Amino acid sequence: MQAFALYLGVMIGVLLEGDTVILASSFAAHQGYMNIFLVVTVAILVTLSSDWFYFFLGRLKGRSVIEKRPSLMRHAGKIKDYVDRHPNLLLFSYRFLYGFRILTPLMIGMSKISTIRFLIISFFMTTIWASLLSVAGYFFGHIMKGQIKEFGHYELFVILGIILIGITLAVLTWIRERNTVKQGV
Repeated sequence: MQAFALYLGVMIGVLLEGDTVILASSFAAHQGYMNIFLVVTVAILVTLSSDWFYFFLGRLKGRSVIEKRPSLMRHAGKIKDYVDRHPNLLLFSYRFLYGFRILTPLMIGMSKISTIRFLIISFFMTTIWASLLSVAGYFFGHIMKGQIKEFGHYELFVILGIILIGITLAVLTWIRERNTVKQGV
């Protein structure tokens, strides 16, 4: 049951602040709290589900979704322009761009890019993204192994601290976006 809770936390965390949660979870895997292959698998599946949801939302109701949310509307034109001018570059890089991971698949869904093309490229790029972050977190755990021995039982607090920082950043971003919408900027 405890293991299920950890991976459920990874699922929720990846939706809120993917990079930080994957790094922290991979670090936790190095410390023996989780399985690195399950961390990568969960990260890939949750990220793909999110991206594909927003892509199909864009296909079905993109315009109305954007028109109802001024914060999205402010950035939609820039993303649309980029989709139109550099579709391949965007498809291969958006997973690595922080701050546009919801709007970009939505805008791609509204574009002329074929569904199968998006799904295939999204699958490969998400797999690369999650794998790179997981290797980085795991490698960080390896580097910190000697340091953590000195701290003993504090390693769980380090992991929780990293996750807390990621969630705090996600909440602050959400609050900033919400305030921008209320001000009508």
